[in-house]
Amino acid sequence: MSAPDNSEEDYRKATAVNWSTLKAMAKSPKHYKWALDHQDEGDTASRGMLRAIHCLVLEPAVFDRDFAVVTNRRDVIANADEAALTGTDDYADMLRHLLAGRGLDAFVVYEGKHDKRTADYKAFQADNPGKALVKAADMQKAQGVAADVAALRAGCTLLSEKEHEEATTIAAAVRADSVARRYLMDPHARFEGVMRWTDDKTGLPCKGRFDLLILIPSEDRAILIDLKGARRVDQRGLARDSGDMLYHGQCAHYADGVRASYGVSTVQCGILAYEAKGPHDVTLAWLDPDTDLWAGEVLRDRLMARVKECRESGEWPGQHPEPITLNLPPYHLPDHEDDTTTTEEN
Repeated sequence: MSAPDNSEEDYRKATAVNWSTLKAMAKSPKHYKWALDHQDEGDTASRGMLRAIHCLVLEPAVFDRDFAVVTNRRDVIANADEAALTGTDDYADMLRHLLAGRGLDAFVVYEGKHDKRTADYKAFQADNPGKALVKAADMQKAQGVAADVAALRAGCTLLSEKEHEEATTIAAAVRADSVARRYLMDPHARFEGVMRWTDDKTGLPCKGRFDLLILIPSEDRAILIDLKGARRVDQRGLARDSGDMLYHGQCAHYADGVRASYGVSTVQCGILAYEAKGPHDVTLAWLDPDTDLWAGEVLRDRLMARVKECRESGEWPGQHPEPITLNLPPYHLPDHEDDTTTTEEN
C-alpha cells in the first residue's frame, strides 16, 4: 500500500505521472512530452479562479491564507519593483520604501496645493522638517500596490474583486445544493488530498490530488468526487462534455490511487459539476462502474502503457509519424452532377 502525502511542495517535486499531463498522451506522445516539460511555466488568472472556487467549496476556512483579493492590475503588481526602482516621482519613492520594509515615516500627506513657492507649503514643510510632502492619493496608491506585492511574495493566489465575487457566488451555489451538501458536510470527508503510488501494470510512479474523498472501511469502499466547472449540467450534455474532456480517465487514475493509498477494493466515482455561468446549476453525476469507469480504466491503461513504451524507447512521435491522405470532409466536396468547374478556371 502506498501512503498518501499531503505535502504540496513534495507533490510538485515528485517526478511521477499525473493526470494533467497524462491526458495529453491521448493526442500523441509528442504532446505528452511537451506538457511534461512545460507544466511549470507560470500561473494564469483562469487557473487561479478555478483554485479559488475549489477552495471556497471544499476548504473555505483556508481561503484567506492562500488567496488575496487585490485592487491593482496584475501587471502593475508584477512590475512594482521595476516601477519603484526606475520611477522619480513621490509615488515611486514611497513604493521603494514600502517594498524595502522601511515604512513611510519619511513622508507626510499635505492636502494643500503642492507649490513650494506658497507660504502654506513652506509653513507645513517647516512643521515637518526632513519629511517629503506627498499627496494622499499617491500614498494610498503606493500602500495598495505594496500590500498586493506582499501578498504575491507570500505565495498567495491573486484575485481581482470581480473574480472574487464570481468565485464566491459559484461556491455558494454549490454549497447550497442539497445533494452536494450531503457529501461536503459528511464528517468523514477529506478534501484536496495528495496521493503517490506505483501503477501495478507498468511499475511507473504516479501521483494525484483528489477533491473529495470519503472512506468507508467497514464496507471496504470509498466515495471519490471531483469538482468540475461545466458548460452544461444536464445528463446528456454533461456526459458528452465529460467524455470529450476525458474525465472518465481522470476518475480512473484517481480511483487507482485511492485503492493503492488507502487499501479499499471499491471506489465509487462521481463528478460534481457546476455551471460556470449563471444560474450556476449543480449536478452530481456518478460514473457507472461497468461502463463509464471501465472505459476510463481502459483509456488510462492505454495511456500509461504508451508512456512506459516511449520512456524505454526515448522516442516521442507526433500524431502522424507517416504521411496521411487529407480526405476533405464531404461538405467541402462539390456534387458530381453540379461539378462544372475545371482546373483551368481555378
